[in-house]
Amino acid sequence: MQTALDGTRLSEAQLGDFVELTEIMSPAPLVVDAKTPLPKVIALFRGLGMRHLVVVDRGTGGAIQGIITRKDLLNVQRDH
Repeated sequence: MQTALDGTRLSEAQLGDFVELTEIMSPAPLVVDAKTPLPKVIALFRGLGMRHLVVVDRGTGGAIQGIITRKDLLNVQRDH
């Protein structure tokens, strides 16, 4: 049996594989507070050419609230 994940097919054997993610991840990603004004977020995406941005709640010690993608911003701009 194979499982599809965004068009990538993984076999049962591959589903049990482990990958050392620290080799490919960013150890200190750029983050924004959940209350950051939208224009500032858009400026970060445009100015830095970002595709993803981690959203945290600094009021709770920086707990991750989610991720904003370039596609999310395009949808917001289209709807307004």
